Amino acid sequence: MITWLFGASFRERIAIAMSYTLAIVTIALGLQLKLASKSPNPAKWNTYSQQANSHLYDGLNPAKPIAMPVISHRGGDVPGIDEAGTLARLDYNYARGQRLFELDFSWTADDQIVVKHDWKERSEIPTLEEFLSESPTDHTSLSMVYDWLVAHPDAFVVTDCKKRSLAAAARIRMERPELVAQFILQIYQYKDFELVQSQGYQNVILTLYRCLVSESANRIADFAAEHDLFAITVPRSRSSDPELPRRLNQLGVPIYVHTVNDNETALDLQRRGFYGVYSDSLTTETVGRIAQRKPAEYPDKTVFQ
Repeated sequence: MITWLFGASFRERIAIAMSYTLAIVTIALGLQLKLASKSPNPAKWNTYSQQANSHLYDGLNPAKPIAMPVISHRGGDVPGIDEAGTLARLDYNYARGQRLFELDFSWTADDQIVVKHDWKERSEIPTLEEFLSESPTDHTSLSMVYDWLVAHPDAFVVTDCKKRSLAAAARIRMERPELVAQFILQIYQYKDFELVQSQGYQNVILTLYRCLVSESANRIADFAAEHDLFAITVPRSRSSDPELPRRLNQLGVPIYVHTVNDNETALDLQRRGFYGVYSDSLTTETVGRIAQRKPAEYPDKTVFQ
């Protein structure tokens, strides 16, 4: 081969060099695509691909989430069915007028994502196939959530992924970038905000129950003043704090409490300045009939008439 190359004409040498260069580039691109099929390291998002930049997501989905007084916790309940599957919960509560649905996500043994709170009750984490085969009508994969969102373009999923949450966000962006606008990411630490927003997630909820449960109201409000949050969510243990809703109301940032399942408590919280609740059983319609919140309080985000 080398002898033939040296005996070749100048044009032949150029053609051979170009063919080798093309082969090397093709192999390199193939390796990059293979790596891209795996969940990337969120810490390297900014260098992972220029296509991750948020401006590429503008206009992909014209639907915009609107803060509603009730976010359906775990997709919301289905009366009379204690262990209803996720899709049944979503369908039922969507028909009741709900558009914001909180779902828990967990990773399977083969690095796939399913709707599951955690695996604490199991001695071993199943694979995706094992998990779905246990209850084909009730167990739900992330891919099935994608399909449901495509069929319901005015619905939005609030994520709660307790482990590898940033990797889960990266997986969604890699697999279905056109659906990024229908995911409202819950973040658990301040430092995660810029990272997820720069990758196309324009609607972010800061939730306090994991890492910031004891954070001061002033520190949380200062962060909210400097960052465009969709909302802040607090556990019921923080609902006795009058300073946090007061500060966030001044900023026009909705504040939610989780989890509340009776109208009286929801109404009391709203009277004390909390915008809404995560709930298994309440809906925006049922809470709205008793609260009568004025839309001017959150002019850009409310549909509560």
